[in-house]
Amino acid sequence: MWTDKLVDSGLFKRNRLIIPNAKRIRKLFSSLLTQEDVANDDATLHDVNAPSHRVYLGSSYNKKRDPEHLPPTNAWERFGEKVRLISKFMQSPASQFGFRVACATTSIGLIAFLRQTQKFTYKYRLFWTIIMTTISMTPTSGQSVFGFILRTIGTVIAMLISWIIYYVAGNGKVAGIIVLYWFFVACGLWIPLKRPQIQSVGMITVITITLTIGYELEAKKLGSAALEATGQKYLGILVFGPVRLATVVAGLFVAFIWTIFPYPISEHGSLRRDIANSLYILANFYSIVHETVSSRIRRVEGDLSDKKSPGNRLERARIKAFNKQILMLSNMKMYSRFTKWEVFIGGKFPKKEYDTIIQSVER
Repeated sequence: MWTDKLVDSGLFKRNRLIIPNAKRIRKLFSSLLTQEDVANDDATLHDVNAPSHRVYLGSSYNKKRDPEHLPPTNAWERFGEKVRLISKFMQSPASQFGFRVACATTSIGLIAFLRQTQKFTYKYRLFWTIIMTTISMTPTSGQSVFGFILRTIGTVIAMLISWIIYYVAGNGKVAGIIVLYWFFVACGLWIPLKRPQIQSVGMITVITITLTIGYELEAKKLGSAALEATGQKYLGILVFGPVRLATVVAGLFVAFIWTIFPYPISEHGSLRRDIANSLYILANFYSIVHETVSSRIRRVEGDLSDKKSPGNRLERARIKAFNKQILMLSNMKMYSRFTKWEVFIGGKFPKKEYDTIIQSVER
């Protein structure tokens, strides 16, 4: 086996940087100018019963027709089709989410540009609120609630640990602080490595401990006057932690508001759409496998090493559909887990029924 040869060669015994090859990078950039639903001409093939070595994969693999535009017939119309892709990109879910993030960041960052509040913003480090708003925005409401709780808990834990590190070490003994800091940071980094579901707790705990302890050691080394020369008010470690907590909670709250405003994007809606797409991909996968078996029975599969042979085309289509299905399963399981964090209005979400469908698709 190819993988066994790689293991025997010792390739996996050392760390190495995996860089995509030029062909994959070229396909990545070329996909920005093509529509996702445009199929390859390889899929538009003749029937397997016909006297030909080509396989028909079904009309679902044909190019999706536009009810408002005929296919382009000249260079100017083809150029116009490329221009229309810009509007499709701008109205995509990713662009809409990016616009929400920009609005949320602007709503809290506006106070930094007003004359009455500019000094207060910089003095008490309200830019932390802007940062937390940006990194805490999530596309769906359930993830927003889950992230709000985890990051708040992580900040509270970090504030308490910072006090423990500073005072247990002998009220500011640098050597003791460094030892205890290393120990608690190592414990914090264990969370994202072993519990990736709650990795935000570990990451924000490590970051907050580093900021708090580093700020206090800097003040101890340079003096509070040197720190206040930058325009920021010096805060002792007992005040620095609560200020950090307040700014983080404020940023999380703003992120939560803009996640549900002007309308919420719920997990159950995303889960429903992904299940429908998954069933469609599963049907395509079944048809590909069926045609593969039929071509093998009729011995019209051809040379699998030839990229133009029916067997090679079917194999590539099968792998592509399989990879899409695996990705969809991962998304569906994630959305299903986050549905319990949503605030439902009306009847409950039928999570059990949807989980049954997900299990059936996986099998």
